[in-house]
Amino acid sequence: MKKPYPRSARLQRRGQFLYVQGNGRKCHARHCLLIFLPNKEPTSRIGITVSKKIDKRAVVRNLIRRRIREAMRDIRDRIRPQSVDLVIIARQSSNGASAQELRIDLESALLKARLIP
Repeated sequence: MKKPYPRSARLQRRGQFLYVQGNGRKCHARHCLLIFLPNKEPTSRIGITVSKKIDKRAVVRNLIRRRIREAMRDIRDRIRPQSVDLVIIARQSSNGASAQELRIDLESALLKARLIP
């Protein structure tokens, strides 16, 4: 059974995204850019950005977003510390990437950032 993504586990407002992007640390990966910042919330929050530069079609952008969200659903329990805001920005190469490639890429970025053991 899938673990749900409650509203408390997501970045929702533009200001929240901009705050993390402006003050957070960056970690580059092949298919995405990971920006993270410790927060004062009891849980980690995740925000995913897939711009029109990736593809003009919303269907494709939403597919990429769903694949990233699914990969993070499996990884999010391993994130340490528990209270961190993550912004994941998809890169152009994510357009042709499979779900497995995105998952491996996200895991390597989180390892590089020392957010998962």
